[in-house]
Amino acid sequence: WRRLGALPGRFSGLGRPSRRQAGGMAECWMNIRTSTTGDLQVFLQSVPTSLTTTVSATRTLTSGDSGKVFAVTTGTYTVTLPTPAPGLRFGFVITTDSAGVVGFTCGTAALHGVVSINDVNTQVNNRTTINFAAAAVVGDFLSFTGLSATEYLVAGATTGVAGITMA
Repeated sequence: WRRLGALPGRFSGLGRPSRRQAGGMAECWMNIRTSTTGDLQVFLQSVPTSLTTTVSATRTLTSGDSGKVFAVTTGTYTVTLPTPAPGLRFGFVITTDSAGVVGFTCGTAALHGVVSINDVNTQVNNRTTINFAAAAVVGDFLSFTGLSATEYLVAGATTGVAGITMA
């Protein structure tokens, strides 16, 4: 997937993203320097080199969808993630400028992580819903990784001031 390598560059003050490709998969890494931890290499995501499928209406995912990267089209609908389990992975990227709200929910499971909203890192702590809002634009992304039977790790970025919202 050609665009993934450029997306993390939206984070201000972070290192230049690097990519490796092998066997139809792209891995994206970024180096982060902080005053407390020094240099840290962060694995952002390993995804197919092309988008797997499009989601454009309400959909309930299953564990069989793990590993897919979904192209998100405009509209107002909800994507329900399956009960989390260690290693489940789902990626979503906006492929048309949003005119609606696309919600991602995981029932009673908790979402934890960080999303960059207009270059401001925003903590996701104990949330159950996260949305691509009307301000989301092409290239904005969210990824979900199962941590346990009750938690997902979420990471993402938007250049819009309110392109990602949480509940």
